[in-house]
Amino acid sequence: MPTRPATRSLARTPRPVFHKKGLTYFWVLNDRCDMAELEPQLKAFAADPNVTAVCLHPRPGLLLPYGGTEWFDFIRALCHRCREEGLDVWLYDEDPYPSGAAGGRIVAEHPEFCAREINLFEYDPKAMGDKSIFGFPTGNLLWCGLVNPETGEHVDLTPRVGMLRRQWRIWERWDSRNFYPQTPLYHFQRADTRESEFAVTVPEIPAGMKLVAFVARHTSYESCWGALHDTLNPECTKLFLELTHERYLETVGDMFGKEIKAIFTDEPKCMSFMPWTGAMPAEFRRKFGYDLGPRLIDLFSNLPNDRACLTRLHYRQYIGQRFEESWLKPVSKWCHDHGLFLVGHISPEDDPIEQSFYLGNLFPLFKYFDLAGIDLIIPAVGDHRHPLISVGVTAAVANAQQNNLMGVMSESGACAGDDATAEGFGRQLYWQTVMGMTSPVVHCAYSSVRGPRAYEYPPNYGPNSPLWPGMKKVQAELARLQEVTHGARAVAPVAILWTIRSFNMIETDWQKDPTGLRASTVNLLAACLDHQVGTHFLDEQVLWTAPLIKGELVLGQARYRHLLIPDCLVLHEKTIARLEELRAKGFDVVFTGLLPARQQGEKRLAPASLGSFKRESAKAVAARLPRVIEIPGDARDIRCTAWQKAGKTRRLIINLREKTFSAKVEGKTLKLAPGKALIV
Repeated sequence: MPTRPATRSLARTPRPVFHKKGLTYFWVLNDRCDMAELEPQLKAFAADPNVTAVCLHPRPGLLLPYGGTEWFDFIRALCHRCREEGLDVWLYDEDPYPSGAAGGRIVAEHPEFCAREINLFEYDPKAMGDKSIFGFPTGNLLWCGLVNPETGEHVDLTPRVGMLRRQWRIWERWDSRNFYPQTPLYHFQRADTRESEFAVTVPEIPAGMKLVAFVARHTSYESCWGALHDTLNPECTKLFLELTHERYLETVGDMFGKEIKAIFTDEPKCMSFMPWTGAMPAEFRRKFGYDLGPRLIDLFSNLPNDRACLTRLHYRQYIGQRFEESWLKPVSKWCHDHGLFLVGHISPEDDPIEQSFYLGNLFPLFKYFDLAGIDLIIPAVGDHRHPLISVGVTAAVANAQQNNLMGVMSESGACAGDDATAEGFGRQLYWQTVMGMTSPVVHCAYSSVRGPRAYEYPPNYGPNSPLWPGMKKVQAELARLQEVTHGARAVAPVAILWTIRSFNMIETDWQKDPTGLRASTVNLLAACLDHQVGTHFLDEQVLWTAPLIKGELVLGQARYRHLLIPDCLVLHEKTIARLEELRAKGFDVVFTGLLPARQQGEKRLAPASLGSFKRESAKAVAARLPRVIEIPGDARDIRCTAWQKAGKTRRLIINLREKTFSAKVEGKTLKLAPGKALIV
């Protein structure tokens, strides 16, 4: 079997696309997995030349015990039938998602591998019956003490914490026969205390200080397994690979790299906004030079002082790098070592606030995949009503181009409801394809819709669905558009700096975002797209080393002549130094909003001075940037991208409006029906 490296150099030439043009389907295995019932669906998939592969996906309703010998025997039989029909297969690594729990077996048998999160408990004398005792729930005690959130002054009371039981249960007439059966009855009173808690005697609390405790407890993130797995623990990842990937290797390893092309991993990430793992205290101290315990209070505040801001930056950096090393890198390496591509996605891709909470930063993680992956689970396109969902596909395309990946994968189609149409789904797929998505995965083709299965993220797009004839038309149209993007270089001279560091530094309401930082990033991207400007995102760390060649920043296939920076609160000192260097060489660097007040060094924060840089509003700078196509007047919600391949440049354009759009373009009348994509 061929081997593939877990990571690729940014200078590596683009790799070939590994499957046909069209659609890959999540083929949902959610019933008894009777081969006779599956056979007509298999033949329908195989008969359509624009079905690129099926991904064998266990989901709710599965009645064949997952992970046992019967399951793997079934997978072998199904894969062999796919091979006989000439149908490519992707394996799915979980039941159902997020990946890493082996169908819940890991958390059922190994409670030490359950994901934990940091919980803050604060002493409130008004809520206490006995004000002399500070009691709080048990778990893994991290730190307890007095702390001044403003100054960081603290008194460590952790060694004083003990156990209490204060919940009384009283029996007025206890039955003695509970102790001595078949003896005369004696009644007596008794009582006992229950419900263990951590507790510490309340000391004198000086003005400005709080009495707090931090406990790591099982994450509150919703799970079909009752508990989630610790993706920050490499031993948990090792067990996951043994229970899933190694078993697939034993079962169908002879098909790896041939009929079985890839393994799909779905939504692995840190399983909480405030994840914790056992190795964190010692590693954090070695990495950043201080104990996290007394500074845990900084994670739950939005205090603007340097100490609190730096703690939040370091914590988000730590969880991102720990997830990369403990989970994603081993999984990627296993797939590549065994001749398989790693596909899938790590959410959230669109929202920088949630991304900061769960991952620190998604951008360094894309390179471990062979297709940069995203997920789109609402029936919408990135128009002026939904500007946020343009972020994910733009980020994925940028990373695919910069890292020389084979393309961009999007899991799409869920949450469209039972009144969805193939035509409506096609509009979403065409838009993503115009943006640069090369490999759509349909969520889902359900093998069974018996009973509640019909309600599990409808609709059903598969061969046993009334949508199937329409999906065949969508597949054929997609294949035509994909001919432009597959293996091509995106013409995108404009990069927007991915200012995730600013989100890492704050603790904010992710639904409302009172800071306005998210809106600044989203609105800047929307302004560029509405002016048909070829636009990517660019991560800070990549900017540090990207070579400037003949006036262009060169990263893989990407070439940038303009760098735009939305509202931000902090940049790394290496970023600021690079911006100064680029500006001195005449490179177009523009701040479109709030300039950062701070710069981050390795050990501290310092004031940043960037007053001499160019500043323009998002709309003003978007209006002057080079366009992929010149459209006069208001071209909002008209998307156009350009692609170079074999010495030829072609453009894709789509109308996201509800009505037909007409304009005089390049001496000709351009007429675009709603939701239709053209090659121009």
